[in-house]
Amino acid sequence: MNRYGNKVGFHNPEKTEQILNKINSLSDVTWMDNSWHNDTVDSLHYEITDTPHKFVEIYLPNSDVTIIDEELYNDYSVTNELREELLITADINELIEFTNRLLKTI
Repeated sequence: MNRYGNKVGFHNPEKTEQILNKINSLSDVTWMDNSWHNDTVDSLHYEITDTPHKFVEIYLPNSDVTIIDEELYNDYSVTNELREELLITADINELIEFTNRLLKTI
């Protein structure tokens, strides 16, 4: 259980668990839940172990549509430790391929 009493996630625990399981089954690394109640969406985190304070995060969709004014997003977003957005996609397979390639270069 996480700090919110869920196995994973805060906003969409069941959907987050499904996404995490799929990503981890197809990824070269193991992603961890990093969801916080004060974020708009749930997120996953991978810490690059040989470099202090270097990590990649995936922000998960919280809706089937994007309505920014209502804080609804249907895309995945990949960021680094500087919060630079590296990828935005609605395709989970593109996300997995991108993060696998990215982590091989870091």
